[in-house]
Amino acid sequence: SDVLDGHEALDASLFVPSISRSFTMDRHDAADLAEAMDPDLVLPMHYNTFEALEGDSGAFAEDVAKRGVPVVLDEN
Repeated sequence: SDVLDGHEALDASLFVPSISRSFTMDRHDAADLAEAMDPDLVLPMHYNTFEALEGDSGAFAEDVAKRGVPVVLDEN
């Protein structure tokens, strides 16, 4: 999804954003929303699964962590 009106007001303990930018929010929008929502944990999804969904998960995680929001990556 893209960032929509009302997303920032959601009370979520886990935020699972798409960070690919092609069909969804990009990593910058997702990091901004993570900071605004202030969840207990952020786990990005829908990136690097195929060419149209490329995303820099490391840069996203670094950006979110710098904002003081806990983030994990599932890259096994």
